[in-house]
Amino acid sequence: MIWINGQFTEQENLISVHDRGLLLGESLFETLLVKQGVTQFWAAHWQRLEKGCAALNLPLPYSTDALATAAAQLIDHQQAHQGRWTLRLTLSGGAGGRGLVPTASARATRDIATTCIMHLTQAPSRPAAMALHISQMPRLAGHPHAGFKTAAYLDNICARREALAHGADAAILLNQHQRVASACAANLFIGDANRLITPPVSEGALAGVIRNILLAANDKNKLPQIEEAAIHIDQIKTAPIIFMTNSLMELMPAFIGTQTSNAPSPQTEAMVTRLLDYIKTD
Repeated sequence: MIWINGQFTEQENLISVHDRGLLLGESLFETLLVKQGVTQFWAAHWQRLEKGCAALNLPLPYSTDALATAAAQLIDHQQAHQGRWTLRLTLSGGAGGRGLVPTASARATRDIATTCIMHLTQAPSRPAAMALHISQMPRLAGHPHAGFKTAAYLDNICARREALAHGADAAILLNQHQRVASACAANLFIGDANRLITPPVSEGALAGVIRNILLAANDKNKLPQIEEAAIHIDQIKTAPIIFMTNSLMELMPAFIGTQTSNAPSPQTEAMVTRLLDYIKTD
């Protein structure tokens, strides 16, 4: 069952061959975790989607309430009230004709041409930790779209394949200054028991939902200092604590190496447990 442009359907082949998301990558998406039938952090995902639409000049033809209601109905349709599920919300440029910008006729009905899709799948099982490989695939610091979830994921895909070929689970992407930008599908944090840092969006990082929650945390009795800072490659190689964040894994212990050659530090596992407890009760 999918929801597309206001309608529920079992058909999964309703995207036009002229869709600009398919042909040109003019698309934004949000991947949300559904736990026990409840969509997690909807407001934060919606806020990022709105900002992305404004930056890409991509019309958003539905309100947050309309899409939240549709998501709840989709959860009911699929009986996704137990366990962990993935809700994918995709907004593409729709069928705009040939060329880099929509044709005049398509532009006149741009809000109608926009394609909005939601569908649910069962969330993948969470591993105990993720082994990281430092990729040769660069991520551009200072790119105006770096903070948004666009469909331009080819570099991320290539970095993940590179990591798998080296016996790791995910890749660390460096920017053109040889500083850490992110993982291939997650934000990265490093540090120690007193201070944690994550790269700013200006370094090429995504403005991740869990990342932003941690940066906004101010409970000094429960948490270490958490802030944005540039991370040089030598820092991540020697950091006592490394972990990843995204909306599906939430927080994940990580380490540089392979699953057979290394493991996360005890400090990392303790910090991830501590932060997960904070997110669940925040």
